[in-house]
Amino acid sequence: EVATGMRIELDGDEGIFASCSDVQFTAAVHAGDVLEVTATLVEEGTRSRVMEFAATVVARGAATTEAPGAAVVLSPPVVATTATGTVVVPAR
Repeated sequence: EVATGMRIELDGDEGIFASCSDVQFTAAVHAGDVLEVTATLVEEGTRSRVMEFAATVVARGAATTEAPGAAVVLSPPVVATTATGTVVVPAR
């Protein structure tokens, strides 16, 4: 979704997600975690766009019997996953 949003904003088209590489799982993600997912454009060709992605845990559930919906903000946030992806868009 974050790649699609970036493609629509920058190219006016969803494009096709062609490949994903260098996927790194660096920390666990638990049920109830709050994630922030980002995409950064690192290379722009005629029709291809290379992006770097990161999924960061910004808050984690801390449920107790008295407060089953409790959560805590992580400081600092924990980077859980990184990856590089390539999207192909129609010629301009």
